[in-house]
Amino acid sequence: MLYKKLYKNVDESPIPDINVEQIRQILSEIQRLPPSGTYELRKFPVNFRIEQEGTRKDIEFRYKHMMPEIGTSKNREQIISGWKDTGRITSVDIISFLTKIKNNSSEPRIYQIGHRYSGEDDNF
Repeated sequence: MLYKKLYKNVDESPIPDINVEQIRQILSEIQRLPPSGTYELRKFPVNFRIEQEGTRKDIEFRYKHMMPEIGTSKNREQIISGWKDTGRITSVDIISFLTKIKNNSSEPRIYQIGHRYSGEDDNF
């Protein structure tokens, strides 16, 4: 699990509907995904018994794999001076859903279930 956030008294207040861009923002903030790239909605063969029906999103995020270019600062310390495109695409498989837990509470949860690279010939 990469992320969860507790919401209290879900029967008294609406459960938030978290869209794909909000999921990308959360993953970017916890440094699991860059803020750019593309995505595709998919169906992964993974079951969670605690998911709330109708809230699950299966997403394949795709982005360019970048390597840091190391430079030297004025103090002769090594710093990241830029980023180099490696020609590979990184794909990350994410499942997000809401779950009801004890005491009339709910949690949106985000899981990473896969991570892979593809070659230069793959279209971004």
